[in-house]
Amino acid sequence: YSPIDQTGDSKQFTDGLAAYAAEELGVKFLFGTTVQGLDIEGDRVRAVITSAGPVTGDAVVISMGPESGLLGRRYGIDLPVYPVKGYT
Repeated sequence: YSPIDQTGDSKQFTDGLAAYAAEELGVKFLFGTTVQGLDIEGDRVRAVITSAGPVTGDAVVISMGPESGLLGRRYGIDLPVYPVKGYT
């Protein structure tokens, strides 16, 4: 215990971050869509191939948690993400 310890609500944080990203930055979330692959040219991702068709954008964020490395490896991208016991 430490008198300066604090806790946070991860769902509230995530919901707020998603709302900010959508409203202020123009981010679009494609729920219920499956990523099937990446269209890569050189060292750039041209599009993310999804079950709804190709999706393009200024940036690609791979946020699959510890599974991120599986997608990265298919394209020669090293994503050293590992699960840590006790963190959610």
